Amino acid sequence: MSRTVRSLLRTSTALFGLLAGLMAGSPAFAQGALVTGADAAFAAPAVSVVGAETLAPGERALVVSAGLPDVEVGMLWGTSSMTDVLARLRFQYGRGVRIAGGGITLGTTLRMRLASFSGWNLALTSDPELTLHILGSDHPPTSKTGPVAFGVTPLAGGVVLDRMLLPEVRLALAVQTGVGFFIAPDTVVSVPISVGIAVESKLAESMWLFARIDTGYDLYGPGGIPGSDVLLRARLGLSFL
Repeated sequence: MSRTVRSLLRTSTALFGLLAGLMAGSPAFAQGALVTGADAAFAAPAVSVVGAETLAPGERALVVSAGLPDVEVGMLWGTSSMTDVLARLRFQYGRGVRIAGGGITLGTTLRMRLASFSGWNLALTSDPELTLHILGSDHPPTSKTGPVAFGVTPLAGGVVLDRMLLPEVRLALAVQTGVGFFIAPDTVVSVPISVGIAVESKLAESMWLFARIDTGYDLYGPGGIPGSDVLLRARLGLSFL
């Protein structure tokens, strides 16, 4: 395992350790009450940015996160009783496990809550993005090098499952995939496939803390250098209603 990957994994573990420490002092942990079955519907926090529970219509939440390899800020809007939309701006200083260069990504996440069963909530997501990689010749790996690479991911989405572990603590699991295209310096097809795990905890009446790790592979197709790269993204963030 490379030194970069080991460093990323250590940092990811530290993020979750910090979250666990903060949650340990919450009233929910002090009570030690595990939420099961139908009780989860009544215990769920009003905001979830990592799970399947959507925002109520008309409500808004500010979302900020930082980690490896990016920093992101976004605004979440509740659009209906089943859907919400997150508009996000991301500043990245790497891709996957490569730490180099920099870039900007504009994206949206449409989330649709579908069902609840046995204490779990299920939602689908759609996550199109536009990306500009600056001063990073290995973003993405192509047969040519250049200071700028432009990419678009029109088809991306996934499935999210969540449940309440404690009255103010949520666990979320996700699977995501998509099809993207890097336009320059080569036209390269990208198919990212990843799984994620996240924990979300209420800190105050209108503030929630979350930590999330996503890992998988980025598969590259014709136009550049065929092959794959490891995807790893670790974030610690806050949401404000």
